Amino acid sequence: MFSRYLYMTFILLFVCCATAYAELQYQVIAIDEAIQAFDINNAGQVVGFGQYSRGFVWQDGIINHLEPVDGSHYSSAYNINEYGQIVGRLDGHATLWSGDTITDIGVLPGYSYSQALDINDNGQVIGHSTYGDYPYSTDRAFFWENGVMQEIGTFGGAHSQALAINNKGQVVGWADLQDQLRAHAFIWENGVMTEIGLSPEYQSDPDPPGSRALDINDKGQVLVGNGGTWIWENGNWTKILAEYMPEASYIRSRAMNNVGDIIGLAIFEEDTPSRPFLWRDGTIYDLSTLIPADSNWRLREVYAINDYGWIVGTGSYKDDGDINWKGGAFLLTPVPEPSSVLALGLAVFGTGLGWVRRKKK
Repeated sequence: MFSRYLYMTFILLFVCCATAYAELQYQVIAIDEAIQAFDINNAGQVVGFGQYSRGFVWQDGIINHLEPVDGSHYSSAYNINEYGQIVGRLDGHATLWSGDTITDIGVLPGYSYSQALDINDNGQVIGHSTYGDYPYSTDRAFFWENGVMQEIGTFGGAHSQALAINNKGQVVGWADLQDQLRAHAFIWENGVMTEIGLSPEYQSDPDPPGSRALDINDKGQVLVGNGGTWIWENGNWTKILAEYMPEASYIRSRAMNNVGDIIGLAIFEEDTPSRPFLWRDGTIYDLSTLIPADSNWRLREVYAINDYGWIVGTGSYKDDGDINWKGGAFLLTPVPEPSSVLALGLAVFGTGLGWVRRKKK
């Protein structure tokens, strides 16, 4: 009987360890020399836009600017896959950096510029080509693989953009309708473009807002913005952010990981700063309340989250003793780390099991 109670005690300790992780907190790590951080992979490699108008890759406090670095080229890195391949833009063209090799992805026929926004672990790249100059420019989504660029198309309008690709090769984004008044979200796979369309709330609305597919994970779940934040999966819609900070003017969701975590931004009226959020398992967290009060950081925007819950974004900070705030990029990492909690829980569980076995002898 005593052994049973002892074993249950260790189980409760394990639950307490897991509960400690549920009480989510983050530490803020400054990414030196970085202006904006756009993506992070599961190895903790961060890419973005840094000083001197150059893209960078950062890991464990060390920043490396993307080649070429002779000062005459302008670059930005938007995404990195699990093999460390980076895509972005170099001197107006979509570009792939893979080890020491730089590949100019090029542009669609008749277009002038391009940028690559995402790359999966198979080396497939998506982005868009641009013709003309803003505000009279035209964007057209593309899919690139092994040196071949393929146009994704539209729903009869002029513009489209591809925003994300998963490891199944499924691409999501938005495309103009023929009336040019609004865009609809799409999913594209193996050359077939499918209209995701409008969420159930707006399917019968005579004047609905447009929709955009913002991200897709390896489960095929699509993050859609359409008068709120939705998850679309095989034709089924689930509303995620029904209400968040009622005083907010609107919500701008950014990204989703393979676990289903969602990050984004709450936008407010007038002089109230925007506030980044994390949605996890039905609970919404104001990220600004999850960092140490003495961190000297103001979080402004978040762009990416990896499968361990590490988040990158931009904000403003000031060093101890300074009175002026400076802009910069940050990395948020959970405290404690999920792996640390798991290791502690397994250690507690194993110790309890050992006690019980010895007791039986």
